[in-house]
Amino acid sequence: MKLNKILLLFIIFTIFYFYHSKATVRKVVIVNKNSKAKKNTSVLQFPVSEIKTDDFETNNDFEPQGSVKAKKGGFISMCVSSFPPTYRTIGKDTHLSVLSMLEGLVYESLLSMDPETLKYVPFLATHWKISGDKLTYFFKINENARWSDGYPVTASDVLETFKLITDKGIEDPSISTMFLENFETPEIVTEYVIKVKCRKSNWRNFMYFSQMPVFPAHHCSKVDGRSFLKKYQYYMMPGTGPYRLNLTKTLKGKKLILDKVKAYWGMNLKQNQGLNNFDEIKFVVVADERLQLEKFKKHEFDVYVPARARWWNEELVSSKFEPLKRGLVRKLKVFNYKPLGTSGFAFNTLEPPFNDIRARKAFSMLWNVDNLIDKMFFNEYVRCNSYFQGTVFENEKNEKQKYDPVKALELLKEAGWSKTSTDKWLSKDGGIFEIDLTVESDLNNVFTPLQEDLEQAGIKLNIINMADHAIFERIMTRKFSIAYLGWTGMLIPNPETSMHSKYAQVPNTNNITGLRLPRIDEICNIYDKSYDVSERISLLREVDYLATGEYHYAFGWVAPYSARMIFWNKFGYPESGLNYSGDFSVISVLWWIDKEKETLINKANDNKNISIPQEPEIIDFWKRMK
Repeated sequence: MKLNKILLLFIIFTIFYFYHSKATVRKVVIVNKNSKAKKNTSVLQFPVSEIKTDDFETNNDFEPQGSVKAKKGGFISMCVSSFPPTYRTIGKDTHLSVLSMLEGLVYESLLSMDPETLKYVPFLATHWKISGDKLTYFFKINENARWSDGYPVTASDVLETFKLITDKGIEDPSISTMFLENFETPEIVTEYVIKVKCRKSNWRNFMYFSQMPVFPAHHCSKVDGRSFLKKYQYYMMPGTGPYRLNLTKTLKGKKLILDKVKAYWGMNLKQNQGLNNFDEIKFVVVADERLQLEKFKKHEFDVYVPARARWWNEELVSSKFEPLKRGLVRKLKVFNYKPLGTSGFAFNTLEPPFNDIRARKAFSMLWNVDNLIDKMFFNEYVRCNSYFQGTVFENEKNEKQKYDPVKALELLKEAGWSKTSTDKWLSKDGGIFEIDLTVESDLNNVFTPLQEDLEQAGIKLNIINMADHAIFERIMTRKFSIAYLGWTGMLIPNPETSMHSKYAQVPNTNNITGLRLPRIDEICNIYDKSYDVSERISLLREVDYLATGEYHYAFGWVAPYSARMIFWNKFGYPESGLNYSGDFSVISVLWWIDKEKETLINKANDNKNISIPQEPEIIDFWKRMK
């Protein structure tokens, strides 16, 4: 699931010529440079004193994310468990990880942020300016930037993008509301300068606006939110990024194919050094987890992220998989500064039985997570106990969730649930304690032990199998009692979208449990206005403590590493394996084909004597292992 946008670091930069003028009023004519007949589509008037760019800032002092050893060419193929319900990357039904990857490969934003230094880096915009009161921003767009269909990128594109994502018709209220509440409609200052005013002070506003994906005005200006959902359900607007979706090769339900944009405008820029190396990126859809494993072994795709710790430890080993023994396949774990995220059972607190905190606590005490980690997961994971696991925002004083069936029964009795000696199920007000859990069939073995433990306590758990996109739709529309899911971590958290009470009863938002706590609302408001890093850390730790204490989640487990994957050993990659805070999804941007290894692998089927030297299974470039 895509729970936060993944930032793929193919950052873009160029030096542009500054425009200087006197303090007069100038007419600004917005023209489509590629049109046969150049027409004045918009005539605006602004004081030139507002649009001088000699006091704008930029950033040339950054290290490229890619490797100087990278080579261009070839292809990479990866596996995903489901085909997306749309090719759109904004609006209804777009909160999926595969769509995050598509967005990062096809579209770009005004600026990027270096994940290690947290400094802004030029992208579609080369320069920017923040007013003294921090409420007005200006961005100078790179005049060399082009859409994949050849049109130039202008201020109009930013304006029309804002109009589209704030249109309630796209049915993505958390995004639309956030931009509408924080920004006024942007203003076109010149063809290549955009201005936006903030409605209120928020230290993250500059980040939000500058990292908003930009869409082409010559497409999105022709639709409103509702018609956009329909028109672009299975069609992507042109992007400015290095790849485009190949609609001819893409097969619905089976595979997604992205081709390199041959005339990509940012190909030779500093930010793209060693990035975007593959000519083709393929996502192969295989729903069944076991079938994914078997298809990987047959080399039907290159990179596989094993879903089961058991397979990693018992099947993907040299003694049982000859290509691994010969070095033709490599196992790899990468540790870095990627926030670990969180996982567990989300409770729908707007409806019985989990509108009672005692029922939520009892459920968490009946789930033996530590036993799962030890017996089923080979201690590959660690117990989750925070919304900000593994970051400076985690509160170490959070109440620890522990397996305690005796205490659980006491809480259930206190909440009015009881049964006689002849009853199998707990009951209250004439109804038994019965809940449905919808999961993919591959997870049945993970939750069967819980089902058995709950039965011993008198709770009936019905495990219902569905495809993950159907499950996700039920979650976002709150058609669930409990739901198991994981949330990706954020380098810079935004508690408002997932914890503020204004989203507690609104569907299609990240506050899926209905969390509503006045103090958290208050903290969200303070947090938005605080420019003090230490204060923000303290505030988020308080949010973490308060939210975990409400037991809206029965916490599960997270991996202590950023990526655990196995791949056919034809790739080169940076010394760090991934970037500072990336996960496996960034390999399509960072990695490249090692021609020598690829040749050996192609010959290996016919020559069993061919092998590739073994390499370490762990990369801990940043010394994160504990």
